[in-house]
Amino acid sequence: MKKKIVIGSAAVLLLAIVGYVLHLVQMAGEFKDITPHFDGQCKHVKGVIGAEDMERVPNTSLILISSEDRLAGVQGNPKRGAIYLYDLETDAPPIDITPSVPERFHPHGVGIFATDDETRLFVVSHPLSTLKGDLDADGPKHTVEIFRFKDRKLEHIETVSHPEFLNTPNDVAPVGPTQFYATNDHGSGDRTMRQIEDYLRLGLSNIVYYDGKSFRRFDPRYEYANGIVASGDYSEIYMAAPSEQAAFIFKRQPDDSLDLMNKVDIGTGPDNITVDEAGDLWIGAHPKLLTLVGHLKDPTKIAPSQVIRINRSSRAFDEVMMHDGTEIPGSSVALHHKGRLLVGTVMGDGFYDCRIR
Repeated sequence: MKKKIVIGSAAVLLLAIVGYVLHLVQMAGEFKDITPHFDGQCKHVKGVIGAEDMERVPNTSLILISSEDRLAGVQGNPKRGAIYLYDLETDAPPIDITPSVPERFHPHGVGIFATDDETRLFVVSHPLSTLKGDLDADGPKHTVEIFRFKDRKLEHIETVSHPEFLNTPNDVAPVGPTQFYATNDHGSGDRTMRQIEDYLRLGLSNIVYYDGKSFRRFDPRYEYANGIVASGDYSEIYMAAPSEQAAFIFKRQPDDSLDLMNKVDIGTGPDNITVDEAGDLWIGAHPKLLTLVGHLKDPTKIAPSQVIRINRSSRAFDEVMMHDGTEIPGSSVALHHKGRLLVGTVMGDGFYDCRIR
């Protein structure tokens, strides 16, 4: 009798595990049919490895692009990352405007704060971390670097770090000359614990705020808080959570706390968010998240790409682009400006400059 109970319990447990795994695979989008479409034409702009995030300098045609050779990091030989400048008016090849940054500069998410007098670029950097694991070296593992952008050049101003509040930073949304919101895409900085969070969908990632002197963390927490950006007037904050397949829209309060206004369920894995002149949100997305994980380890394994647009007023969304990944693999960011659509990728060589019909 006891043996039958043990066998029965083991069978129930096995069925529960199989059911959860199937649910996880389904939630990751692995059963989706990919039907490529885009009403426009794209050209491949090479020379920028891993164009993971980008922002447009307000009132200009200038685009600042975060570049990091993640494959080199995976292979244990990290190379210095860079910020590139691309001009939509001239279409000239993008240029590295960070040639003098340290070798430990490994940019991730970026954000811009601009006034009539000055433009500043905020960059999440991982000086002592790679996708493969942590390096045995001294110093902060993660930072937010603040630069002044002037005359098409970057001048470094300040480094912000904190082992508790910037433990796994992904992206940054500046709202002042030194003030910013940032996402930590995991609750723990430990690699094994991050994997447990991902596969058990524990929802321990978070948003933090830096007021120029100190940090604070907001609740509730999320499943893989990723891209974050402020509206043009800095009154709203937008955050993408790929594991929740949703974009969150917050109202920024006078005390800098965030009140949730909308959760837009877009049915795919959003990565980075940009805001165009009309206030619409543009999102580079990953329709198959587990396929993306394989792509991050081996770029020859293609991952599909997707671009989602959310109307700021109605909160309605539509799919602007879907690609099977053979030409545009693993889209991480989409930026729209006057009929042009730039699409960056996590691992690829270059980005895609598209014209929408």
